[in-house]
Amino acid sequence: MTSGLPNELLVETLKFLSLCGSRNLLVVSRQYSKAVQMRIDHQIRPIIDHINRLEKEQTKLNNILDHHCRQLKSNFDSWISLRQEFSSTYRGLNSPWRKFFWPDQLVSKKMT
Repeated sequence: MTSGLPNELLVETLKFLSLCGSRNLLVVSRQYSKAVQMRIDHQIRPIIDHINRLEKEQTKLNNILDHHCRQLKSNFDSWISLRQEFSSTYRGLNSPWRKFFWPDQLVSKKMT
């Protein structure tokens, strides 16, 4: 139970217990608990606050990322629908717009 406590706090507590005697054991245990809790709060509270700030920042960044992913999917879906519409409308046309919508054909011509 006391393995996680700092040695100095344990030494201070033992000194205090030896001075008080056994009749005030309940008072001493309450004061000891309060001292331990204050020490833990003092050491742990900044870490917990920092973790909470990081979680808020992570939530904010996740929301931004989700928004961009939805935007990218929407843009991709629009691109696919435009490509299909262009393909069905201008199937035989050889123009810069066709090359724009089918860049893979440009790449394959350059590679050969």
